[in-house]
Amino acid sequence: MSNGPTGRLANGRGGPDLSPTALIRDSLAGLRHTDLFLQIALLPAIGMFVCELLLLWSGLQVEIDPTGATPPSRDTVLALLLSYLIYLVFTTLFSVNWTRSLLLGPAAVAGFGFHWGLRETRYFLRAAAIALVPAIAAMFVVVLILAIFGQSALAGIAVLILAVVYLFVMVRLTLLLPAAALDDPFTLQDALALKGRLAARLLAAQILVSLPYFLLLVLLGYIIDHLGFFTAAPYASQFLFLVLNFVFFAVSTGIFAFAFQAIVRNRPRGPLTA
Repeated sequence: MSNGPTGRLANGRGGPDLSPTALIRDSLAGLRHTDLFLQIALLPAIGMFVCELLLLWSGLQVEIDPTGATPPSRDTVLALLLSYLIYLVFTTLFSVNWTRSLLLGPAAVAGFGFHWGLRETRYFLRAAAIALVPAIAAMFVVVLILAIFGQSALAGIAVLILAVVYLFVMVRLTLLLPAAALDDPFTLQDALALKGRLAARLLAAQILVSLPYFLLLVLLGYIIDHLGFFTAAPYASQFLFLVLNFVFFAVSTGIFAFAFQAIVRNRPRGPLTA
């Protein structure tokens, strides 16, 4: 077995077999504990919903010209930043507690878990950096590719390769989030040292969860709009989609939590799914 930089990564051929189906199965199994999920998700979901309503009532709206001819206004930029901040704060509160409950047991979360400390701050900063830094770097590379090759087939191939590299980097970096939730000394070097075959399986698990979820959102949105619920009950419709988002957060968080546990601690499952 080959070890990572800290000597703890189960990264070699004898390491964990991150079967996408097993990761998804174990993550979904965590949702069987409905009372625990509601306990952990309730306050973050309500907090996110209230903050989104306040942002809506403030008059700040996201208005983007799809043609790109008109740059976004200052209000649009501010609305986007505030929306992302709201999303990040409340998903941090939920994800930290959900990760800890899956891997350490329900006793690891006191009460509703609505608490912000050093652990949550570390998770928040890592999540923001993981979302922004690779994205900004990728956009810079895309601009560079277009400047060199123009709008050609070669540029399209280069951008496609960049997209694949970006996804593999992102799936590695996301392992830093369960590490933050568990106060584990897992480093950036450890994350980037993850073998390609393990990263591919982890990425496959995330894709297999994300695609049906987004299809469900599109289908449900079409049905609700067709029945007139968006017009008749806009806030109830918004809250319904928010609940679905938290279910998705739980499954996605669980996938990376169980993968992290298997890779770093070489244990296949947490207390809730054993």
